[in-house]
Amino acid sequence: MRHNIFFKIFFTLLVLTFVSCGKKNPETKDQPPVSVPQVEVSADAQAIYAFLAYHEYLQEKRIDEAITALEQVIALDPTPELYLDFANLHWHTGNMGQAAQVTKEGLSLYPNSVPLLTALVKIYIAQGRHEDAALTLDEYLEHRPKNINLLHEFALYLIEQHEYEQALDRLQGISKDLVTGRTNLLLGKAYAGLEQYEQAIKYYLLAVQADDKFYEAWIELALTYEAQKNNVAAVQIFSRLFEAGLDSQEIIFQLVELNLKLNNPDKAVSYVLQFSEDEALVLESANVLLAQGFYDHAALLLDPLAQQSAIPVNALFYLGVLEYEGRNNPSGALAYLEAIPADHELYERSLIFRMHLLYQDDEKEKAKELCLSAQELYPDQPEFVIIQADMLEYDNDLMGSLDVLLAAKHRWPQSTRILYRLALLYDQLGHDEKTMLTMEHILTLDPDHSNALNYIGYTFAEQGQHLERAEILIVNALRIEPYNGYYIDSLAWVYFKQGKLQQAWKEIRRAVQFVDDAVIWEHYGDIALSISLLEESKKGYTRAVAADGKNKDSVRKKLEALEQKP
Repeated sequence: MRHNIFFKIFFTLLVLTFVSCGKKNPETKDQPPVSVPQVEVSADAQAIYAFLAYHEYLQEKRIDEAITALEQVIALDPTPELYLDFANLHWHTGNMGQAAQVTKEGLSLYPNSVPLLTALVKIYIAQGRHEDAALTLDEYLEHRPKNINLLHEFALYLIEQHEYEQALDRLQGISKDLVTGRTNLLLGKAYAGLEQYEQAIKYYLLAVQADDKFYEAWIELALTYEAQKNNVAAVQIFSRLFEAGLDSQEIIFQLVELNLKLNNPDKAVSYVLQFSEDEALVLESANVLLAQGFYDHAALLLDPLAQQSAIPVNALFYLGVLEYEGRNNPSGALAYLEAIPADHELYERSLIFRMHLLYQDDEKEKAKELCLSAQELYPDQPEFVIIQADMLEYDNDLMGSLDVLLAAKHRWPQSTRILYRLALLYDQLGHDEKTMLTMEHILTLDPDHSNALNYIGYTFAEQGQHLERAEILIVNALRIEPYNGYYIDSLAWVYFKQGKLQQAWKEIRRAVQFVDDAVIWEHYGDIALSISLLEESKKGYTRAVAADGKNKDSVRKKLEALEQKP
């Protein structure tokens, strides 16, 4: 339709151009007036006008009028493209039912239109009508069994919607003689989505064996090896792709991250230095190096930027981090941070960093003044109010901190960040009931708030109450953060209180692999003692005393009692 109408518009304009360029009749003073006959507007002209009106309404976001105009165009001069436009219009306004109806109408007129069929299938999937989607596709393919591209597109869409099993059903139904490298790629992606990595690798290997330059499959294979924590295999593949000329920023960055995981920062930096003119790559790589404590290697990337006559604005923040974290130079860090202009995307983060530096350098009043000015600059940002409360708490003004947080709660009643911070302050003030009520309220707002899940679960474990619910809460927290040592310790402590001593021992040994904490080492000693592992118990108590926690004296007594045992 689009082509039809554009051709008609062009033809009309062309005719008008010829008419306007024709020779003019000489004027005659006494020529009688000519009677102009009434000509009925043609359907083509009406369609052209409605089509132009549709686009005008669409640009002006007058959606209802755009829909009316497009309905008129379709009634006068329908095409598959117009039906697709109409369905998309309903889709983007959230009217899925009408989008499906329009698409079906279009398919009834144009049953061979793959775009319309694909649109209908996607609409059904978005509505959760997977059976209707499959039936629609099967109906179409019944007479066109070799349209493998359509099946691939359908499977890919299912994968993008995380419907991995549905995608496998469709892909595994393809006859062997029609299977292609792309089929195997999609099978791999579906299995990877289900975390069945060995099966995913099998199909990726089939894809690259058939076509050694099937780079998309090679990349997915490398990412799957990485998901398996087989970083050596992943590096080998990305290195091969790099040597083959695929030096995209994404591949180089993968090589940086993987080499850091393999504790090979020299190699990581060597890749980046080959593209030192790519500022975004340099800064992103420097950010990763800084985050992992490779300060000298980050300096190899950042120092050349600091030597430029005009330091790139995007580099100032990372140079500040390098000075503070890597060189213990707070004043140097402040100088870089203060150079970041107020309209830069990193300015807000730089303010938070500056407050931290000022407060640590005992410039507390300056830090507080900066915090208040930041609140004026970002009135809708609760972060700076939380920082103000933190500063008051650090100054031991707990009631002042409470006043700030209560006012913030009134202003942002749905903010789980403020509520969590308030709950922790209640805990510090000894308001146990208010603490638990606030933590429970957080879970009503965000059932996946891992800190609140862990807090409530651990509190129940400490009290020896509601242990079944405590276990469920902490397991859910670990589902969100599986390698959080504090959460693992909480689970160990629940098992201990439940009398599941072997499970508790297993978990507490995992916890100390992630966190070196006095309380956790005390738990380690208690659990080891409960299963008569005396040497392990001594180890736990010794490490707890060395960590200098609040319970140091009581733990020392446990250790002394244990050492007196024969």
